[in-house]
Amino acid sequence: MRLLIFLLFLSVFLLALPQLGDTAAVVPDVGYGAEEGTIAVFLTPDLATRRKEVYLGEKLWLVVQIRTAYSPCPFSVEITDLETGEVVLRKSATLNVCGGQMLGGRYQTFIFHDFRIVEPVVEGRRFKIVVRAGNEWGAYTFTERHSPPGRITGLTFFEGAKVATVLRRDGRYRLEVKVRNNGELEARYNLTLLVDGKRFASQRISVRPKLESTAVFDVRLEGLRGRVNFTVVLSGVIVNDVQSAFYDVVSPYPDFSLVYPSSVEGKVGERLRVGVRLRNEGPTCRQPAVSIKAEPAADVEASYGRSDVGYGGFLDLDLSIRPLSAGRGRLSISVTCINYTSTVYVNYTALAKLSLSAVDQTGGSPPARLFLDGKEVAGEVWLAGGSHVVDAPPEVRVGDARWVFEKWSDGVTSSTRRIDLTGNLEVKALYRLQYYVYFKTPWRTVEGWFDRGAEVEVPSADVEQEDWRYRFKGWSGSGCPASGRFTVLGPARCEAVYVKEYRVVVKLFNNTETYWVEEGATFRREVWAESKGGMRLVPTGAENCEWTPAQDRIVLSASGPAQCVVSWRREYSVRIESGLGERPLFWEGWLPEGSVIRYMEGGSLLPTKDGLAVATVEELGVRHKPAGWRCNGAEAPREVVVNAPLRCAGLWRKGVQVVVEVYLDGSFKERREFWVAQGDILKLSPSMFMPQAGLLTQVKFAGWEGAYGTSSDDILLSPETPTTVRANFYTDYMPLYAVVGAAAVAIALGIFFYVKRKGDHTRIWAKQPTETKEEIEIEPMEITKTKKEEERN
Repeated sequence: MRLLIFLLFLSVFLLALPQLGDTAAVVPDVGYGAEEGTIAVFLTPDLATRRKEVYLGEKLWLVVQIRTAYSPCPFSVEITDLETGEVVLRKSATLNVCGGQMLGGRYQTFIFHDFRIVEPVVEGRRFKIVVRAGNEWGAYTFTERHSPPGRITGLTFFEGAKVATVLRRDGRYRLEVKVRNNGELEARYNLTLLVDGKRFASQRISVRPKLESTAVFDVRLEGLRGRVNFTVVLSGVIVNDVQSAFYDVVSPYPDFSLVYPSSVEGKVGERLRVGVRLRNEGPTCRQPAVSIKAEPAADVEASYGRSDVGYGGFLDLDLSIRPLSAGRGRLSISVTCINYTSTVYVNYTALAKLSLSAVDQTGGSPPARLFLDGKEVAGEVWLAGGSHVVDAPPEVRVGDARWVFEKWSDGVTSSTRRIDLTGNLEVKALYRLQYYVYFKTPWRTVEGWFDRGAEVEVPSADVEQEDWRYRFKGWSGSGCPASGRFTVLGPARCEAVYVKEYRVVVKLFNNTETYWVEEGATFRREVWAESKGGMRLVPTGAENCEWTPAQDRIVLSASGPAQCVVSWRREYSVRIESGLGERPLFWEGWLPEGSVIRYMEGGSLLPTKDGLAVATVEELGVRHKPAGWRCNGAEAPREVVVNAPLRCAGLWRKGVQVVVEVYLDGSFKERREFWVAQGDILKLSPSMFMPQAGLLTQVKFAGWEGAYGTSSDDILLSPETPTTVRANFYTDYMPLYAVVGAAAVAIALGIFFYVKRKGDHTRIWAKQPTETKEEIEIEPMEITKTKKEEERN
């Protein structure tokens, strides 16, 4: 709503009336009754008239006339917006004396000299002023306006003194405009004449309230033809009224004007069909002939009727237009009527297609915003040729991806460039897609922007520090590669993950192995015998690290950095063949270097700490006695030192067993064995087998059994097969018998003498000095003799 203003006088008066005697004037009754209520309230510029409209910029008096006396009396003024019901101003005070008839019929009348309205003003808004004094009240309604309202009441063309209804081109006319002031105050208005919407002339006019005034415009119709719109605008502070009138402006000779279209728009390379209507603004055009020229260039074909066209008649053209070049110009349509040519112009625009796009090296579409003459465009735009500025951002970033401008498809390298467009054109902004790559290790960092598809050597190598190594295990993060070489296909933010390892060096016989073991884990390595050809190396222990034996290998172990030096024993493959068909193989295996293969009598074929002992082969009385070796194709002594792979076969000497069985008096006494090498002769003598003789006996050789062809006691044998010879011995008792006989004679003589002496016999016991301790009973000779005779008989 608009704010109504009582100036400072009103506020001061309402608050302190007794001190402002010049503000409250005692005047005769002005003769106006109350509009509402009993208190006369009104607005006036001079007390002579009342005003129902208040205009912006003017100052009025607010008059309040009180006829009833009050002492003291409450007094208030209130102004209300009748459209909204809002109270826009309220003032109150207590007066010492209020109203009452004075001398000469005068009454107490208050005049507030400065009442006005200020912006913003709502044209035609109504307000009510309500005044209260004591028990009485009065009201007055007014309307706020910018200025006194005016109206155009007439538009008339005059040619001389006559009213003109049809206007001639290039003629001079007088246009009279009548204006009425419907307000309560004289007003000055502005009149503006527009011809077909263009400002032609203007002037100011003063009009008294509730009256009319006339303004005159001199009009010369130069360059006008056809139906013309004449418009007059009446304005004060605001536009009060607008009136228009249409007049036909005719030519003295055939002259065509454009009815439609006002403009034609086509696209380069595309055929356009358009209908054009022309209106004859002059006399009849006979046998019209039409020619058309296009600027910018275009192929134009026209078809039309050849009949005469009278005043106000139409000439319709059917045009087929194919623009050749882009630009803005016009179609010049010339109509020739026998000896006069009229030209009509149609605004003509030929559009060319400009295709703008952005593409990266992968064929993708970067999120780049392209600008044409400062305005963002996307895809295709049709432009009326000319010079245009195209701008592409030098760089576009989206997170860890960016597109960097390289050049335009036509080779221009500046991201901002100018294009002179005459025909259809496609231009692409070429970008290079790059990704931000970040690889971090404790020792090195690789980061930056890299082209998509580029290969980046990332720092994924292991790092060694003395006997410790940090082994690269992989990457943690996003977009990380699995291997050391990285092909950029997207953003990557990665940190290296390492495993700490200690080094264990194992020095073998002819090479060195290095192992890296994760910290906290135990290193274990089995070292086996190594074979190559007929030689093998057998691990026997290790230095500088722990080891344990395990059958034919050793197991190394360590829990930290270590240098394990393995000790070895060299062994050779040894194969011993008997050299005998019935026993082809003695032994095959591995023997340490320096071992000795030797023959030992007895025992068996087994390896010992000193080497391999080989026994004599004996079976069924035939024995093969080792005589040496043939190793690796050469003869060798009985003891062979192992210092290379050996393939040995035994060299044997065949021996035949000769068994001598000794018998004494037909009883077996002993067995003696002799081995006779093939080709050798065994000499056997009885003395070699003579049994031990007993007391007072003799052992004598009786002969050989099983040995043929010999007649002497000594025999010579050269057997081919096992042979058994029997040596027979017997016991010769003759010495014993002699002794026994002598003893018997002695005994007999003794007995004889004893008998002689005693007369009876005596029994004698004697022990035989033999190992059997047999008891011998000696009987008297006579009895013995008698018994022997009996036995003979």
